[in-house]
Amino acid sequence: MNVSYIIPKSGILLNEYKSQIEKIEKRPLSYEEIIDLCLEDKNSEGFRILNQLCQKVKKGLSLIKECAEKEGLFFPEKMTVSGGQAKNLKWIKEKAKLCSIDIELCSCPDAELLGNAAIAFTGLKRFDSIQQAALEISRNKTIVSKTCGQDKN
Repeated sequence: MNVSYIIPKSGILLNEYKSQIEKIEKRPLSYEEIIDLCLEDKNSEGFRILNQLCQKVKKGLSLIKECAEKEGLFFPEKMTVSGGQAKNLKWIKEKAKLCSIDIELCSCPDAELLGNAAIAFTGLKRFDSIQQAALEISRNKTIVSKTCGQDKN
């Protein structure tokens, strides 16, 4: 099951902070560099932004869990992340702690590409169904613990 919770302006906050730091540094910085800078200084505006984003994620998870429970649905004890946010292990470890949830990472961080592959391989008759293809090609790799930020695998 895939459920999302939209955090309004989440990318804008970090992008604005990135622009400010680039002006100070007088050079372009990657998002990984910005995240690393934010995590190095827990008193920085950047860390405050990351913490704020995590609190919003935590709120979203709580709302989704509440809705699932009302409907009698299972709510997983871990959250899978993909895309750019899955490419910085320091950030993932901090997010797991701040959001109080284990985070699972796919072997391919750009998991949306695996979805395209699952559909293509099903169309090419390599798999009988999209679900079977997804299970076969999108193996999860690492679980980052919310309690200590350590890899479980």
